[in-house]
Amino acid sequence: MAIIELCRHPRCRNAKPCEVHGKRRDDRPNSTSRGYDSRWRNYRKRFLREHPLCVMCQKEGKVTPATEVDHIKRGTGPDDPLFWEPSNHQALDGRCHRAKTATEQARVYR
Repeated sequence: MAIIELCRHPRCRNAKPCEVHGKRRDDRPNSTSRGYDSRWRNYRKRFLREHPLCVMCQKEGKVTPATEVDHIKRGTGPDDPLFWEPSNHQALDGRCHRAKTATEQARVYR
């Protein structure tokens, strides 16, 4: 009798390799091909100079240096006007950015 391994993603009952969650991180296109090129890196530096503190930590009364520029509403890439819209960006530290991304991905997979 063969043992069937299940996907390790929470609440997923697909067999491995899962078509939904089975992609490895290295299958993802690199950051430059997703639009995070030199233009974005220059914009990011300027944005973080102007917004040096994590906005989520500030809401909790903490003072934490921001290291990431987060898209509040996810766009489709550099051709999407939301990608470059400053009002759609917020400064976050790495921990808050990872937590926000994980929460967004959990909503997608439900």
